[in-house]
Amino acid sequence: MDKMLAGTRPAPVQVGVWIPKAKLGPTADFFRPLGMPNTCDRLVDGTIAAVIMKATSAYMHPSQVVMNCFKEPQHAVNAIQTLLDGNTPMAALLVDLSKAFERVNPYWILHILRMRHAPTWVCNYAKYILFGRLIRHKVQGRLLPPRAVHVGVDMGRSFSVFLFCLAMDPIYHYLNRIPRVISVQGYIDDNTIAGPGNGIEWVNGVQKCYQCCRTAGFQIDPHSCWQALSSVCLPFSQQALLSRPEQDTFLRQPYHPTAFWNAPND
Repeated sequence: MDKMLAGTRPAPVQVGVWIPKAKLGPTADFFRPLGMPNTCDRLVDGTIAAVIMKATSAYMHPSQVVMNCFKEPQHAVNAIQTLLDGNTPMAALLVDLSKAFERVNPYWILHILRMRHAPTWVCNYAKYILFGRLIRHKVQGRLLPPRAVHVGVDMGRSFSVFLFCLAMDPIYHYLNRIPRVISVQGYIDDNTIAGPGNGIEWVNGVQKCYQCCRTAGFQIDPHSCWQALSSVCLPFSQQALLSRPEQDTFLRQPYHPTAFWNAPND
């Protein structure tokens, strides 16, 4: 434990398993890779995740539902549905990040941890599970030779949920600054943005926000984004939207998050 938090313990070696998704297919896109830590690693990881999330949830953007006290996606669904059921024409943009956990940039996560003045042991533990991981895939009961994983976060760990929510935090700040955006609700990598339905220029601002945050490793596939407007659904990639200069100002405001701890090593 001490070596792990001090950053001197070798990177973990895990068993990689493939879980089929709801949509079946023969290629890797139809499977979800999971790294399975051993029992000792799970106990340590779960304890650290519980302590960190309890101490930092109040400092994360409230648009991330999993970090609030309710922690269920139904809260986000109800918030957006209430707007759509109102008398004012509303539109909702459903955004699903493609391969979100697998593509997130670990250096982006470390940069935000340092901006938040996270304790040294938290940064060391993040490095321990982000860099140098070795995965031995298990296929038909046979363990294959280990392979190094250089990007993404491990979906088999509780602490990975915190790291991913931390990586998404700047995006929620920028999305809520977009002119005419009324509500932003997110659950892990599923985001829903609502705005007026009688003028959807704000969707262009959402697209620019995600384009500017590509450094984080997030990617949106055109087929996974749909805009719900009344009873009509149009692909996000087919929206012919005009750019307005005043819509770009929200991206020029810096991201100044609140520090998680007053002292860097508490």
